Amino acid sequence: MWPFKPKLNFYVVLRQSPNWDTITIQEFEQQSKAFCRLIGRPENLVNEIVQLWNQSFGISFFETRQILKEIAQSSLKKVKNVKIIPIDQLEQMNSGIYLFIDDDDWIQPNITDFFTKQDINSFDGYRWGSVNFDGRKSELVVRRSFDETCFTNNYAVSSRYLNPQSLDSVYQHWIATGSFQQLHIKQFSNYLTVTNKHPASTVYLENSLADDFSPKRLITVVSEFNQKMQFLDTADLAELSWAKPYMQQTRDFYKKLLASTKG
Repeated sequence: MWPFKPKLNFYVVLRQSPNWDTITIQEFEQQSKAFCRLIGRPENLVNEIVQLWNQSFGISFFETRQILKEIAQSSLKKVKNVKIIPIDQLEQMNSGIYLFIDDDDWIQPNITDFFTKQDINSFDGYRWGSVNFDGRKSELVVRRSFDETCFTNNYAVSSRYLNPQSLDSVYQHWIATGSFQQLHIKQFSNYLTVTNKHPASTVYLENSLADDFSPKRLITVVSEFNQKMQFLDTADLAELSWAKPYMQQTRDFYKKLLASTKG
């Protein structure tokens, strides 16, 4: 068929993504300590959160994260011509576009339509609008302003720049922001991905439990999230309508979680 569009290799690279349904507590403890050191937090922060979570709910923290991961993977499965790679298996970089995400992020199904084969040789990186689905905000769907910040999933890198030596400069978003200042970047005026800011994410819990690290407070945090979810309006998502099922699935799961409260 004409016009002919050369095939584009598009890779989604998962950052920290344990196999939540099989990982042991001992394995997770070591991984989470390394993660906390990486993001500049006390090394036992996440381990303590997991313990508190399991004391509070009948659905464990690992079960919760696996369900949220599966919701995100259902969005990945709809992306055309994509290959998903855990970052610890990213041993060589082939020609293509590399999008770095967390395992609970959502991606627009036609995201690959915004890239072309020619872009690989023309640009080092790409950036687009950042969206949060955030239970802490008065408006659940938060579209950030377009700027030069790389957030958790609103940027990608071309194999023109990416190689084993340059990987560390871009795979974490706070480092990529600085690195992108020196690169040739293509900016899209679109929102192509969504960050799911839910009550089992590290930063969400770190902020919410800062003054009261107790089961009562954690249950209140989830309850407040659920109350806000009652006002979820998916009728006016406009260009984000593709994310509607993932928002609804997140809402429905947290209802079940709250119903499993212990004591």
